[in-house]
Amino acid sequence: MLLERPGELTLEHRTPARAHPLATVMVSDERDTPPLEEQFTVLRRAPELAVEREQLDAWLAAPPEGEVLWIQFAFPRVYKLYDATIFNSNTQFEALLGYGAKDVTIETSVDGAEWTVFADVELARAAETTLDMAGIGAKFVRLMINSNWGGMFPDSGLAEVAFTYVPAQARLIAPANGATGVSPAAVLETYADIAQAGYADSLMTARALSDAVDALIAAPSPETLAAARAVLFAQLVNDPGGEPTRDAAWRDARGVWTSPSRTRY
Repeated sequence: MLLERPGELTLEHRTPARAHPLATVMVSDERDTPPLEEQFTVLRRAPELAVEREQLDAWLAAPPEGEVLWIQFAFPRVYKLYDATIFNSNTQFEALLGYGAKDVTIETSVDGAEWTVFADVELARAAETTLDMAGIGAKFVRLMINSNWGGMFPDSGLAEVAFTYVPAQARLIAPANGATGVSPAAVLETYADIAQAGYADSLMTARALSDAVDALIAAPSPETLAAARAVLFAQLVNDPGGEPTRDAAWRDARGVWTSPSRTRY
């Protein structure tokens, strides 16, 4: 570590939302002999980590002329999304330039061809925003960035986006397939886990569907109808052939369930 001046120094761990003080150290005014500035210049670049740094860079882009800027996320299969945490742009010049996304339309799709508007949201500036995804089923999520916080430049950026989902399959087989001498208590525990998962999963979906239907009744329109239909995908998953099957089929699996369980994607 190369320091510009002696004195008290506070080490911090910084995230897009806040800084966490780690320790306070005292830097003396003694200089190394010979000076290490040149070696430090080489080491700080760490060219062997160039690929890793590129993957960690925040996303910043400008919209094509006459179009809306968007960024799309693709999952291996349809997931029941629990929430999404969006870390907005938080560079040292964010307060001046305002690259962070502001007004965003979230769209979801199960096939990448037909898209449904999930919500229009305003993201917090230079901070994180966590959105309840209401258990909607999606293989693709697209963020349509309608404006940024600065308004000076068309470019918009995000630091990180993280999704969590509710597992729709047993992840740990217990008892193991083909196991013998299994106690009745173990069998009962497994099916109790399955029942609890099914109840919690159905309750979450039912609440989301109830809200969507209420919105449709209060203001009938193609948009509210599409939103209500989209919530129904919370009860669907893809079978190995790619066709949707109802969530009752999920409960045929034997295994340990945890619900609602959130897995970072």
